[in-house]
Amino acid sequence: NVYGKETYQDLCNLIESYVENKNIEVEIYQSNHEGDLVDRIQQAYYDKVDGIVINPGAYTHTSIALLDALKSVNIKTIEVHISDLSKREDFRQISFVSLACIKSIKGHGLKGYLEANNNFTYTYISNFFEQIAKFFITFLLLFIFKNQKIENKILLCFLALMSSEIVSFTYL
Repeated sequence: NVYGKETYQDLCNLIESYVENKNIEVEIYQSNHEGDLVDRIQQAYYDKVDGIVINPGAYTHTSIALLDALKSVNIKTIEVHISDLSKREDFRQISFVSLACIKSIKGHGLKGYLEANNNFTYTYISNFFEQIAKFFITFLLLFIFKNQKIENKILLCFLALMSSEIVSFTYL
């Protein structure tokens, strides 16, 4: 059997027990209908979820609608497949959904879902420390520039270049 012997309920139990003491909220949603999946992806935007883990099944290879929905919400998404698609039929080598994903996990069985969760946790911790580092770099640069009495416009330009955000300036 390509997918193993575990059931959908086994997957739900595995995920729920995994996140139980980790201060992580999850919603597990399953549908065999493409439109329902698109609706749930779009609802995730309004629910302000931090990430989506998706196993689109056969829709992986056919659904531009899921791809468009994932792109439109701009939520970090990880694609999970229980089986290793690279070792299966030729038509399974194309994943439209992966074009909107930060990572694809294939062939790790149900544990791939936990790996996806770990990837999100690692990403958010890394981003947190990156933001702290940017704060201290900005603080240090601000301190250095303030001591050197450099004009504010130059300081603002330099700090904008140091940040990952796009900043618009108007020079008068």
